Amino acid sequence: MGLDASAGTVKVMRDRGVENVVGSVPDMPPGLGEFDTVTLFGNNVGLLGSLRTAPRVLEALATVTRSGGRLIGTGTDPGGDDSVHAAYRAWNVGRGHSPGQARIRVRSADIATPWFDYWFPTSEEITEVITDSTCWALEELHRSPDGPGYAVVLLRRDHQTGAGQS
Repeated sequence: MGLDASAGTVKVMRDRGVENVVGSVPDMPPGLGEFDTVTLFGNNVGLLGSLRTAPRVLEALATVTRSGGRLIGTGTDPGGDDSVHAAYRAWNVGRGHSPGQARIRVRSADIATPWFDYWFPTSEEITEVITDSTCWALEELHRSPDGPGYAVVLLRRDHQTGAGQS
């Protein structure tokens, strides 16, 4: 099952035989079902939006994930002070934002999405958000040995007990 904000993308995926619906995280359409695994590949940990909105987005993802299920995602650490984006990160921090905060839209020719918040959290920030979350536990975090990328595996805990269910 795929979920995308673009009706055009959903149509292409359906034409290729993939069950897909129009929607977005955290405003998912009703009736998606409950899944054992939810994925946010292709740097889409950034869909958590920001340090402030991440708990709400994680809660929305929990509504479609079975207790004991997993969220697997990939992200990119925004980099150190020697990066080409150091001035932008410093500007973010000066405004009280996470260094990897961005406001973006996707554009192709004359078609563009609305602007939205996208977050390049450090692996430490992801750990902080997950620790503070009531329904996810950090199961694994793998940093790329040769770049800024990482993969994270979260375990969906039971709301009442905080324990994972298998």
